[in-house]
Amino acid sequence: MKFNIARESLLKCLQQAVNVSEKKTTMPILANVLLAAGDKALTITATDLEVCLICQCEATVEQQGSFTLPAKSLFDIVKEFPRDNIEFELNDNQVEIRSQKAQFKIVGMPAEDFPAFPEVKESGFVQLPANSLREMIEKTSFSISSDEMRYSLNGVLFEAVDNGKGKICLRLVSTDGHRLSLADYALDAVKELPFKDKAVLPKKGVLELRRLLDDSKDEVHFAFDGSNGIVRFKDSTLYMRRIVGEFPDYHKVVPKETKRSASVNRQDFISALKRMVLMSSAKHKLVRFDFAAEKLEMTCQNPELGTAHEEIDIRYDGSVMTVGFNPKYFQDALSVIDQKEVHIEFVDELSPAVVQTEESNYQCVIMPMRL
Repeated sequence: MKFNIARESLLKCLQQAVNVSEKKTTMPILANVLLAAGDKALTITATDLEVCLICQCEATVEQQGSFTLPAKSLFDIVKEFPRDNIEFELNDNQVEIRSQKAQFKIVGMPAEDFPAFPEVKESGFVQLPANSLREMIEKTSFSISSDEMRYSLNGVLFEAVDNGKGKICLRLVSTDGHRLSLADYALDAVKELPFKDKAVLPKKGVLELRRLLDDSKDEVHFAFDGSNGIVRFKDSTLYMRRIVGEFPDYHKVVPKETKRSASVNRQDFISALKRMVLMSSAKHKLVRFDFAAEKLEMTCQNPELGTAHEEIDIRYDGSVMTVGFNPKYFQDALSVIDQKEVHIEFVDELSPAVVQTEESNYQCVIMPMRL
């Protein structure tokens, strides 16, 4: 194996690969990346057996071949190299890396020891803009559960649905039992459900996907294949192993109709919540919300610090209502909304709050707390 590659393009691929490779493992090969020099490109593969990233970058290949090297060490070395082309050459069980007057020899492991992944089929993919999928992930990833005892909640549910308005949508859902986030994207060019089943993809894979995508409208291709969710974007392919387990029926959590509604300036609400969080108890994080015709009053008591009271203007349709919430859950939901005004819908004091906007392609359901 011998090839020459631009430092910047190699560094970009390695940075993505380092995030995926397993740092603490009983399988040393998982801490390595697989370098495969092909006809006119270098393919870099990293995996922890749950997530796998395959990235291609242009290279001048003199001799084809493959080998694995420690991901973090290789990234750190390339990062400090001069901004120039870098030459790699495999000799026995070590790779010599040269650029200008800098030279390293790194010991690695044979490519045959690296886990194999199936070839990507060309059919069954849906397409949507990278920035839209990235936005959907940002709107749902914060409510993924970290409770290892509820493993089926440790990821995001991906499925294709008919939204009841004649549109086929890609839907993402996550929940930690205290709040639930749901985001839809209409697949305008799709007339029937592209895949019948649904899958929960792991948190690490979903967050790596968010890093991989950018704010462009370039097409990203998404599909399920056996036990994996597969995403192709530009010169990268990301495999995410599906989580085994039953995701709860989120339709039972999202109210079908509401009886009370409040509209509030998003920025005013965020500012007030920040002040409430400063005073809320670290143990309980409870804030009392009093909804009335033209105002929302928030009250917080902390036995060790004191009390806080805040009042903001709202438009409220419904009878006077008092309910308790964790203010952090509202903060998280509002942080991923960019509209000036948000709506909070209720059935009654014992029901969850539904935070949404006029566009209604995103909802965050927040469970109340006992006062």
